[in-house]
Amino acid sequence: LAGGAKDYLIVPHQEGDPLPDLWSSSTALTAPPTQRGKSVAVCGVCGGVGASLLATNLAAALAASVKTKGENHVASSRVGLLDAELHFGTLAVELDVEMTPGVFDALTTPERVDATFLQATMHEVQSGLSVYSAEIEDPALLPRYEAGLASLMGAFKDVFASSVVDLPRRFVMDDHPVLETVDDLVLVLSPGFGAVRSAGRLLDRLKRRNNPQPRVWLALSHLRRDAGLSAKEIADALDHPLSFELPLCANDISRASVKGEPLQTLAPRSTYARRVRQFSDDLQKGWTAGPSTPVQSASWWKKKA
Repeated sequence: LAGGAKDYLIVPHQEGDPLPDLWSSSTALTAPPTQRGKSVAVCGVCGGVGASLLATNLAAALAASVKTKGENHVASSRVGLLDAELHFGTLAVELDVEMTPGVFDALTTPERVDATFLQATMHEVQSGLSVYSAEIEDPALLPRYEAGLASLMGAFKDVFASSVVDLPRRFVMDDHPVLETVDDLVLVLSPGFGAVRSAGRLLDRLKRRNNPQPRVWLALSHLRRDAGLSAKEIADALDHPLSFELPLCANDISRASVKGEPLQTLAPRSTYARRVRQFSDDLQKGWTAGPSTPVQSASWWKKKA
């Protein structure tokens, strides 16, 4: 660095691996901002509620919102999207992009991760939005990889203005260190009894944490009908307000899935895209205002016990 180096190559180089653009790297990459970026974890409290769908579209909305501010379109407009489900992650498939095996190198050698490394190993889905998503081949290595998630998310916050991670719910129950890097946690649930029960358990687990906890948002997804509980019934049962609701928009969601694009990009005026974009704005307002009050009271489930 003292000699004027601006970039480097990752060796050994495998045929087909991406290479950084050495000639334009000085303009494409800048030093990490003095203020670290913000990170959001999206967690489905049960299957089939569209947590991955929300994570993808939230990342696209955050990337688009920064670009419309007229700021210098360099690192400040970049958003990182991480699929933390290393067994059965679907983000790469849904976005119709190649898997990014570089995520495993990033998880095992966090000291190598910087803006250049991420640019070379992540897949840029669209301008300003890059994704890490890959499937593990040897399940025995899963604990080793998952141990590096906190370090990787820390690196994301040094490089990206905002980061979104699709987080399995077991990380919340296990109080995984990755929660230390999360500023906001979105719990996505369906209007059913089982989903409400699981959401109550996760909220109670978060309340019992000794470490500072992220700001918690509850998102009611209508992708599953289940028992058809109302927003008020769910909020009363959990003793926690619902933050927003996600409409079904089945035709728009299906079309975006076939095209392999975020709904934010393909149909920005759809009801679903507009609702996610509004939530993105709420998130950023909260980041500007500073930390919020954590969850205060126990859920209805705990009181009944």
